[in-house]
This record gives sequence, structure tokens and C-alpha cells, in this order.
Amino acid sequence: MATAVVNGIRMHYRRIGEGSPIVLLHGWPQTGYAWRHVADDLAADLSALVRELGFHPDDRHPWTFPRPDVADRERGR
Repeated sequence: MATAVVNGIRMHYRRIGEGSPIVLLHGWPQTGYAWRHVADDLAADLSALVRELGFHPDDRHPWTFPRPDVADRERGR
């Protein structure tokens, strides 16, 4: 799993395939593992980016933000 630091928060993601990107976001309380079969199928034509929404145990700030802020954080606000 790769990591990127965005707005001071280390985020985990997995990139599968080549081509135009599609971002797959899991719901609560799931993880990116929920996309495992879908991402593999999409990767035949696209670059599937499976994001962990900050609940990964190695994230810098896990569980330190209110749940409504998750969407704002993903939009870069």
C-alpha cells in the first residue's frame, strides 16, 4: 500500500492498473478491502485508486477528526 501526505495527514491508497483514474472510496466502517474484486475488474481499462479514508492503523491522525469532516477532508477543504 502506498502513502501520500495531504494537508498534513498521511493517507494510504492502492493503485491498480493503467489508464484514466477512478477513485474508489469505501463506506463506514469498511476499508478499501471492500473494493478488492471491483478494483481488479476496473484495472483492465482504468487506473483504480482505492483510498483508505483515514481509518488505517498507520495513518498519522486516525480517529482524531469528527465523522462529518471526512468528506470535506477528501475534497481538500
